[in-house]
Amino acid sequence: VSLDEIQRQLQYAFTHPFREDQVDAKCGDWGTVEAGKRPGVLVEELLRPSLPAKFLGLVGSTDWITPDNLACHLVWSTLLQCRWEIKVRAISGEPQTELLGVIFRDGSCLSCRYPPPFHDWAAAVRMLESLLPHTDYVRISLFVDKGWPVVNEVEYTSGGLEVVPVPIAREWTLQWLEGYYNFLS
Repeated sequence: VSLDEIQRQLQYAFTHPFREDQVDAKCGDWGTVEAGKRPGVLVEELLRPSLPAKFLGLVGSTDWITPDNLACHLVWSTLLQCRWEIKVRAISGEPQTELLGVIFRDGSCLSCRYPPPFHDWAAAVRMLESLLPHTDYVRISLFVDKGWPVVNEVEYTSGGLEVVPVPIAREWTLQWLEGYYNFLS
C-alpha cells in the first residue's frame, strides 16, 4: 500500500461518511463492519498476522480476518494483562475469535498457544505504561509488526468484547479504588 493510496482512501472516507441507516452495533469494530461501504484505511489491512500460516489449519479456518492483536488493560498506568487474540474465518464462512493467550506484566503467559509475540516484552510494557500517565483505566490495543508493538487504538472502557474473569475484575477494581484513594488523600 502506497502513501498515495492511503491519502486517496482517507479523502474518500471523509467525503463519503456512513449514513445513519448503515451504522449498527458492529460499526465500531472495523474487523466486522457490515455497513456496505469501507470505513477508510484499515490498519488491519496493512499488517499480517505474526502467527505461522499452519495456525489456520489447526483451528479449522480458511483465512485471517484481522492480524493478531493484544488488548492491554492498564490501571493507574500499570499494565495488568493483555488478552492476545486473532479473528479468523471458519470453514463455514463465519468469523471466529481465537484466544492465543493472556500475557501478564511480568511476561508470563496463561494458556499461550505460541511464545509471546514481541521481541522485547519489557520494552512493550514500558511503552504502554508511558503512553497515558495517571490514567485511572485504559485499554490499549496493539498489533504486532515483525515482533514489535504497533498501537491500534486506545479505549477508556474494556471494549465490551472480552469476558473478564471475576478475580481479575476484582483486582482491577481494587487497584482502581486504591489509586483514587491515594490521589485524594
